Amino acid sequence: MNIRVPDQMLDQIRARAADRKQTVQDYVTSLISRDIDTERNAARAFIAEVLERDGHWLDELESR
Repeated sequence: MNIRVPDQMLDQIRARAADRKQTVQDYVTSLISRDIDTERNAARAFIAEVLERDGHWLDELESR
């Protein structure tokens, strides 16, 4: 997939990738992976909160 980014942003990405001794592709992939992990953790926290708050109601519903 080709994504166009401003030259200044691309220069920053290249510099950060070089600092980490990664290719630009590997660096961007690691950013995406971290974002996905963050979203997963947020979803887990939300589900845990709902289960804690409404778990008894869900148990009743499932037992019917």
